[in-house]
Amino acid sequence: MAQVSAQGGRSSAHGKAVELFTHSLCPYAQRVEMALAEKEVQHEVVSIDLNRKPSWYRSVNPRMLVPALRWNGNVVVESLAICRYVDESFEGTPLMPDEAGLRDRAEELLGTCGVVVSAGLQAVKGKDGRYWGIGTKFDERDIQAFERNLAPLLEQLQEQGGPFLMGQQLTLADLAYLPFIERFTVVMDQFMGYSLRMLGGGKLGDWMDCCRDRPSLKGTWTDPVKLRKAYQKYMSLDFFDYHSLTRSDL
Repeated sequence: MAQVSAQGGRSSAHGKAVELFTHSLCPYAQRVEMALAEKEVQHEVVSIDLNRKPSWYRSVNPRMLVPALRWNGNVVVESLAICRYVDESFEGTPLMPDEAGLRDRAEELLGTCGVVVSAGLQAVKGKDGRYWGIGTKFDERDIQAFERNLAPLLEQLQEQGGPFLMGQQLTLADLAYLPFIERFTVVMDQFMGYSLRMLGGGKLGDWMDCCRDRPSLKGTWTDPVKLRKAYQKYMSLDFFDYHSLTRSDL
């Protein structure tokens, strides 16, 4: 993987240039980083300052959001769409189960991921924060709603026996949830005294640890200690949208 500017040189994957337009602190972009790492796809990283988005980026993604992936003349946006595209376009370990029942279950979890993320953001913002912000007055009902939305993940881990949601195979379902569960875990422990890791008798924490320890994913994580300091300072999960900071700046 090469870190380059927009005018930088090209690395190749399967004879073609692969460019990932990203931000190192964005959870949506982390999904794609992990998918590329799992598939061992060589690619360029084009970092986008979300606080000062370059005007040229509109030609890549008119919505000016990250991530975006460009390869072989095609541009794909939206993190889960990119992850699917990477899985289907490149050789390497499949990121969806072959067995029909497990594949259907993975699709179900992917379909509800947005609801879980929204419930987590609502719990974290509390009664006095903004969306993506961190509040100071938390509502027990929001926490309970988040737990209800997380229940299918815990049931899946129980049913399959781990270490991943689909059992022994890490899939797009794991990659979709991980970046957000990681961040919610840090925030809820720090500001709410609430341990996500202990849900399901600790199964959620075990799942996170197995993913974090996976060699291919080690370079995609942000140090939770550094995240804590950033959340304390900026009181938001999306502080990188308003401050020109990257993972290395924390």
